[in-house]
Order: sequence, then structure tokens, then C-alpha cells
Amino acid sequence: MTKTWPIALLPVATVMVSGCVVLKINGRGARPVLLNTPTAGYDVRDHFKENVGQCLAYTHAPDLSPAIAEVLKRTKTDALINVGILDQQTGGDLVMNIVTLGFAQCHTTTIEGDAIEFKPEAKKTSLPKGPNKNTGSEETE
Repeated sequence: MTKTWPIALLPVATVMVSGCVVLKINGRGARPVLLNTPTAGYDVRDHFKENVGQCLAYTHAPDLSPAIAEVLKRTKTDALINVGILDQQTGGDLVMNIVTLGFAQCHTTTIEGDAIEFKPEAKKTSLPKGPNKNTGSEETE
């Protein structure tokens, strides 16, 4: 009995090491990515769901820009709306974390939402026209 408790403790220790984290999302690009629905007129062109896996990611700051750029390129749309982001450990991530005793820190981030195209009258007010020289942020018309 005393020899089996260290083996039983291994999964508990792995879960403790890979506990809760604060997820920082990085993204770049000129086209809007909205967590909600815009007030301007639009048509939903496609629903998307992309997975981004990472290992040895101790900062938990996944760069979702390549996945977002791929969705915008594939759908040829103006913006992404109703975007949801979920960070979790899949079965494969969990196995890798157990095998490496928690050093791998593998996790999968899922980004899901709708790709939209603004209606012609909304394009005049919703899309960025370029960088604002005073603030460096995107400016709308």
C-alpha cells in the first residue's frame, strides 16, 4: 500500500501544476475582430472554428493572428464578429503534460465566431481607413 501512493499522487500533482491561468490574447491586423455584434448592417458569410495548439507556452499568450488571417483570407470577408475564445487541455495535451511531468505546458486555444461582410452603406463608417497619426490606432471614416 505504501509503494502505490506515489504513483496515485502523480495525476493529482500534474493537475495541480497545470492549474488555472490568465490567458492573454495577442492579435494584429487592420480588419476588425469583435466580441459582439456591430450596429452597422452586415451579412454573415461563414461560421468558423479554428484550433491553435501550443507546447512549452509558459506565458499562455497564444498568437491568434495567423489563425485569424487564415479565416479572413479563406472567407474573403470584412470582419469577424461574435468571437469566442476557449483555452483548454485536450486529451493529447494532457498526455504530453503528464509524460513531461508538467514541463511541456501544452494547451489548445479555440477561436470561434462569424465572418461577415459589411453592406455597402455600412462600409463607409465601419471599416478602418488607416492609422491615426496622432494616436497610432486605426481611424474610421
